[in-house]
Amino acid sequence: MTVIYFIAKFFEARADIVSAIVIGQPGVLAEALEKIGFKRLLYERAPSYRFQEWISMEPHPPIYFRVNRLEKLETPVEIKHPFIQSAKDVTNGFLASF
Repeated sequence: MTVIYFIAKFFEARADIVSAIVIGQPGVLAEALEKIGFKRLLYERAPSYRFQEWISMEPHPPIYFRVNRLEKLETPVEIKHPFIQSAKDVTNGFLASF
């Protein structure tokens, strides 16, 4: 089940990229995520909790990851394959949590 939820994180990360491209303002989406998940962000500041978030039975990537990723998209760039890019980003984010 953990693998299934991990793969689901690819789709949720893809939704973030597609939303940023459609809206054209990834910073606004990042701010909204910070407001919605501010309590969770407090826990995610602890490195040990970050790893736990990645392997949890939650289809969404950790909020800190989603916010950082959206903030790095200064302007919506052309991403030809959002799912493939999201799979790479999620995998790298997971590996960075160790």
